[in-house]
Amino acid sequence: MHEIPPPDHRPASMMARPGFLAFLHSEAGAGFLAGFEHIRYAKGELIATPGSAQDRVFIVISGRVRAYLASDEREITLSFLESGDIFSTHTPAYLASAGASTIVAMDTRRFAERMAHHPGLTPFLMRALGKLLNDVIRRIERLSLKDAGARLAAYLAETTRQRGTPDGEGWLTPLGMSLGEVALLLGSTRQTVSAQLSAMVRLGILERRGRRLLRVNQLERLEHWRESGRMPS
Repeated sequence: MHEIPPPDHRPASMMARPGFLAFLHSEAGAGFLAGFEHIRYAKGELIATPGSAQDRVFIVISGRVRAYLASDEREITLSFLESGDIFSTHTPAYLASAGASTIVAMDTRRFAERMAHHPGLTPFLMRALGKLLNDVIRRIERLSLKDAGARLAAYLAETTRQRGTPDGEGWLTPLGMSLGEVALLLGSTRQTVSAQLSAMVRLGILERRGRRLLRVNQLERLEHWRESGRMPS
């Protein structure tokens, strides 16, 4: 059985939802998790498909899970679920592990009964569902932008507002995912995202500080690019 890492050794992504994760580390949380099935997945492994007869709720313990729609022609990424996120397998979406990941899962009916005994967790559940809905709405908004650069500018502006930390007159913005995963969210390719990032660097809008860290020098120009749909001069 997978053990949740102790608080002092939790990955940074797990610290993003301290209330719910702190509960899972508590004595009451251990009782809440009793009866959940602990499952580990390798990168790319399917967790659920639309045609599955299973109807379960799961909580991501570690790693990331990609939720996406798929047809014979294309795939549309809806969201990347992270540690502490909750989701249901009984949806039209495919769920796949974006890397090595661990989840805990339970039958939906049993989960509802479990929640009835823990009403204090309802706000966490609503917040998780709200995050997913917000991700989908933002995804639709970005897809309405035909220019790949504008879609990337919109994503980076949103990420900076949500996760960035002030750094002098700019912002340090952690991407939290690879360029390939960013491309999936934007309906683009890794090569296109990389080229657009390079263009932003040349324009002085941002600097690359590592594989997954940016320094955004001119957030207002990113937001203007998003609004106008055109590369700023």
